[in-house]
Amino acid sequence: MDSDSDSFQAFFSLLWINPMVEIGLNLILLVILLVISAIISAAEMAYFSLQPADIFILQKSNKPQAALVLTFLERSKPLLSTLLVTNTFVNIAIVLVVGLLLNDCFTSEYISIIQFFIAWLLIVCVGEIAPKLYGSQKPIELAMGLSNFVRIIQFFSSPANFVLVNFTQLIEKRIKKRLNLTQHTEVSQQDIEQVIDIAMNKTQYAQREVNMIKSLVKFANKMVRSAMRTRGEIIAVAKTDSFEEIIATFRHSAYSRLPVYEEDLDTIVGILHFRDVIWYLSQSDKWKIDTVIREPYFVPENKKLDDLLADFQLEKQHLAVVIDEFGQTTGIITLEDVLENIVGEIDDEFDEPELELYQIIDDKNFIFQATVSLETMLEITQIDPERFVDLRQDSETLAGLLLILYQQMPQKGEIIQFEELEFTILEANERKIVRVRLTILSQNQTSNIPDDF
Repeated sequence: MDSDSDSFQAFFSLLWINPMVEIGLNLILLVILLVISAIISAAEMAYFSLQPADIFILQKSNKPQAALVLTFLERSKPLLSTLLVTNTFVNIAIVLVVGLLLNDCFTSEYISIIQFFIAWLLIVCVGEIAPKLYGSQKPIELAMGLSNFVRIIQFFSSPANFVLVNFTQLIEKRIKKRLNLTQHTEVSQQDIEQVIDIAMNKTQYAQREVNMIKSLVKFANKMVRSAMRTRGEIIAVAKTDSFEEIIATFRHSAYSRLPVYEEDLDTIVGILHFRDVIWYLSQSDKWKIDTVIREPYFVPENKKLDDLLADFQLEKQHLAVVIDEFGQTTGIITLEDVLENIVGEIDDEFDEPELELYQIIDDKNFIFQATVSLETMLEITQIDPERFVDLRQDSETLAGLLLILYQQMPQKGEIIQFEELEFTILEANERKIVRVRLTILSQNQTSNIPDDF
């Protein structure tokens, strides 16, 4: 019995005294720690890069690992705490083991610097960058495959997690209290657009899709008057027009619906559908407009576009007559006009090419069609909207703004100055402004672009 005990003691003393054995054990331990660090980093990236579509796939899956992943995601703070705490301990252990290996192999006064550099290189390359790149490529597979591993480390790190999570919540409450923040802090439209830009930059979305999402954000705040076709753009038929005149108007406009008025556009009495008219092409003698016109659908110009879209769906309407507070017709708006505020311009085979609403010459000079909305003009030029708060209450377009500023119909070549903004009329007639150049002037600066640009 004593001989056996002596042999064991001799074996272990040889094991720990032999430098080569110690170096070998430290190398094995270093590899194990690097593998654990890589797994934790891959798990962190996999869990926190899951998109809504990925979560939907997990919800439809019958695998127990999928249910476990969803459970972790429901309690994301403890999950993140588990991964960070464990990875921190592992990385500290890597630094210590690297130090032991270097002390066994080298003797130098710069050993600490060498230790730091080697440990940093191993942790960043092997334990962070490579596994996180892999985790971002296959988040669902990795999240499910590492779910049991995460559950194990979550069990062993639960005491540290409890302390860390509660401590961070305490700090968060104190910061909110000191800054007078509430859970219902208002988020501005600009904040939402910045979040969209940040999120989209990390994915392979086309610019058109990004613009569509931004349009949806703005859509809820847009009024009917910002999307309608103005009174001057309305093509309508009089109730007293002959059948031939109505057919000619339909042919000329290429529209499928036209408003019908009695005396003028303020007395619109119905909407005429072309499909109701074509039945009388071979029997025009039986034509009676009262039998085919449909009830007009009126909406106020300050109605929200999202509410109008819901009404169009509910009432099964495609065209609405826009009226002001006095009941006068200010324009019309179609379902297509509403949808274009989300998806952009919708052209069909009958639409003629339209002139560009704006042209950017440089960061100080712009050319606009006078029908462009003030909202679009301010967005393109990056001018502070607060400058036009009072004026925008009375006008929605650039032409309306210029008429308010000038108090009469300007002619071609005339210049309208507003603060450091210079509006030059490039094209106009006796009835309307067509095209305008906007120059943003600095102090003591004059425009040097020719008027016939």
